[in-house]
Amino acid sequence: MKIGESDLENLAEQVHQRVAGEAMTPLQRFAISNRFEEPDRVPVIFQIHEHAARVAGLSVRRICQDPVAHVYAQLVALLEYGHDLPCGFADCYNVEVEAMGTPLVYPGEGFPEIQRHLLERREDIGRLEMPDFTRARRMPWVLEVNRLLGRLVGDIMGAYAAVTAPFSLAVNLRGYEALMLDIVEDPDAAHRLMEFCTRVAAGFGRAQLQHGAMATSIIDAWASPPLVSLGVFDEFVLPYTSRVIGMLTPPGASWGGIWGCSALADWRELVRRVIAAGSTNVRAFALDLEKRPDIRLAEYKALLAAHRKPMLCTITARMLTSGSVSEIEGEVRRIIEAAAGGGGFTLYGEMVPLETPPENVRALVRAARRYGRYPIGGRAWRAFA
Repeated sequence: MKIGESDLENLAEQVHQRVAGEAMTPLQRFAISNRFEEPDRVPVIFQIHEHAARVAGLSVRRICQDPVAHVYAQLVALLEYGHDLPCGFADCYNVEVEAMGTPLVYPGEGFPEIQRHLLERREDIGRLEMPDFTRARRMPWVLEVNRLLGRLVGDIMGAYAAVTAPFSLAVNLRGYEALMLDIVEDPDAAHRLMEFCTRVAAGFGRAQLQHGAMATSIIDAWASPPLVSLGVFDEFVLPYTSRVIGMLTPPGASWGGIWGCSALADWRELVRRVIAAGSTNVRAFALDLEKRPDIRLAEYKALLAAHRKPMLCTITARMLTSGSVSEIEGEVRRIIEAAAGGGGFTLYGEMVPLETPPENVRALVRAARRYGRYPIGGRAWRAFA
């Protein structure tokens, strides 16, 4: 299927028409909610890439390589589901390492995967070179996606950039086991790698902001406490990501993908560290809440509200893929009643897998619009304030 910029403009016009039918634009909705005031309704976002490709009738490989195709898929998904924000990235953990020479392979229908880690030996760390953010492999793809989304829908919803956080970038360059061994055997080498990855993350984030992104998400699943101790976190994760956030402020950056507070005796220890790093918002991952029933969502929201940090509360990919429509609607209602009152809240359908039934995605958005219409009576979190 041939796709041109005229096709994008036609879809963008339809998105504008849909948004015009609501009381607020998504940009207005986010701005009001993030001030801990109540907009017209709860904002809804998805991490939707592979599934967007399927909805648009495109291959995943094509949206990963063709910026026009990626934007086309994002606009089709916005029209299909009615959420509030397009994604300006696809397989975000791979872009930086590929730009530095890491070979990728496309298995089946999904995202590309790392074929082998670039830094096979510890000595290779000293030979790393900073990539050219405007020319290296698919980095220009990312910048063009930001430019297109900014031009097409930036006035009503914008788009956010994504960079791999220093620790996760180091893992993808070196390999998890090798990096953890470096931390034990040669911490100076590990710190040199972290310094390099910090410069890459900040530089690529700034490049995306210059090309139309409105803010940055710093993704960091490899730094989650099931995989690292708090001692490693405090020495090799927190200082470097905090620096990246500082270098991308203004407009600010959120620390995303980092879950695992359920693995700690006191779940608040991870949340407080994310707050201290300066993240513009904090995610409450449904997987953590499922693993630890003692983590009360209302208390979580109260902790964030005390620091004026908006909450992004997730629905798991498993729920989206395998849950029934009634289960999804019930979960959305429960979450909203516990934490959405008073604003400072976004409902986040984390990763939407390729095989997700479209009716389940629609059910989430429909339930958010039904139960998330302000004013919302339930403000259970205020009991913990």
